[in-house]
Amino acid sequence: MSDVSAARSIDLLPSSLDLIDVQDELVNTPVGKYGAIRPFDILWRAVKDIVEQYDVVIVDCPPNLGKITQNGLRMSQGFIIPTIPDILSTYGIPQIVKRVRDFAEEIAEPIEPLGIVIQKYQANSNVHGNMIKQLKQNHDAEPRNWPPVFETRIPQANQIAAAGEHANHSTLKQKWGSGRLYESFSNLTKEILAKLGA
Repeated sequence: MSDVSAARSIDLLPSSLDLIDVQDELVNTPVGKYGAIRPFDILWRAVKDIVEQYDVVIVDCPPNLGKITQNGLRMSQGFIIPTIPDILSTYGIPQIVKRVRDFAEEIAEPIEPLGIVIQKYQANSNVHGNMIKQLKQNHDAEPRNWPPVFETRIPQANQIAAAGEHANHSTLKQKWGSGRLYESFSNLTKEILAKLGA
């Protein structure tokens, strides 16, 4: 449960370490005849009757394309790729996009890459600056394999690591601070909502 008491128009369904066991169980789920449950349909079937009550639903998935992530993608119309702007962190982006595209074709539902979110950004790092330029050039050259880069960058900050501490904040500004970090999250939210047309 969030400790931001002033957040009244958002619902949060937290995850659990028990999902580690669920991943293994999903792999062994028997697939029956005539439309029986497929392992990647379980979350969608559980929430499909209530999801329409929300303007936006965000599903935070593990950084892999296992069955848990497939369940999140199954109920999604788009996805976001967070990355640190360095060589190793961005290397696999085209493979992720292709795997999600293949999965979308398998389930016959569109799942569009909304963009890449730069996180742990260090403004004084030449590596970070050069990689962001490279990601934008990659998108211009190969938009099918490289999603656009969101303009907002989430900076490296100790407040992010400390955000999990329950400290009875009443507003997001108290939780993230009223400076650069809060503004970054706020601006990113506006960018994503604009892309969704929400």
